[in-house]
Amino acid sequence: MDRAWDRNLNSSVINRTIHSYRMMDSWQILRINDRQQLLAGDPKELIGRILLLDRSAFYYNRLDALVLASHIAHLCGIHGATVKHDME
Repeated sequence: MDRAWDRNLNSSVINRTIHSYRMMDSWQILRINDRQQLLAGDPKELIGRILLLDRSAFYYNRLDALVLASHIAHLCGIHGATVKHDME
């Protein structure tokens, strides 16, 4: 029983470490002008723009699009979807 718990704990720590490494890796390999464009662009198009960059010869599938989009959204202060209700 203790070994199973240890394995799960170790797996969780490893997963968090890998997630953190991939996020930092994706962010750090972005060129400055690409960072600026992603930060300044429309949040609705963020994933698409990241995927287009990732397909380019420079990045060649090295970007983790979802983690990178989450990081950029956090930097821009975007927290989930917003819904507008008509107040009549």
